Amino acid sequence: MATEGAIHEESYEADDNLSAYQFHFVKFSGDRTVGICAAVTDKPCGILQNVPGAAAAAAIVMISGESKFVSSGTTTAGDLISTNDDGHGITLTPGAAGPATDTTQYIVGSVSVGAHTGEIGTANIDCSSPRRAA
Repeated sequence: MATEGAIHEESYEADDNLSAYQFHFVKFSGDRTVGICAAVTDKPCGILQNVPGAAAAAAIVMISGESKFVSSGTTTAGDLISTNDDGHGITLTPGAAGPATDTTQYIVGSVSVGAHTGEIGTANIDCSSPRRAA
């Protein structure tokens, strides 16, 4: 079962209508503004917790702690996690080659409750200082 436990959440402004992106990884798109991670090389600043329905609406972002995430592919407890090009959580293997294991991606945490494609999983994340998957 997916769970959450906030350690650090912050309120920012949505850069667009993000109502379809709850539990997706977001990135900074401007000063105190966030948008969906749209490339595997984007640096996530956290996971969107609410459903901001318009640009400039409040976007609550989990920066560190235990959060739900939308899975891309199969994730398993213990897997390292990053983002794909649609803000979904994806398994990452440091230093390996391939679309989900590029050394230009950021490791932002580890999965505690796995999920399949499109399902909600749980991860312990820390997006305050993400590191490359080298």
